[in-house]
Amino acid sequence: MRSDSEIKQDVEWELKWDREIDATHIAVAVKDGVVTCRYRHASGRRVPRLFLV
Repeated sequence: MRSDSEIKQDVEWELKWDREIDATHIAVAVKDGVVTCRYRHASGRRVPRLFLV
């Protein structure tokens, strides 16, 4: 079973290298294998998003 840190690293890598996604303002968190991605709008407002992978 993969650790949360390994999953987080993989998700961040995929976001970074996907040309259609600007991952600059996306924060990734993983707890017990569940990935949460949050987008921080340029105004500083946090906008939750769900990505199904």
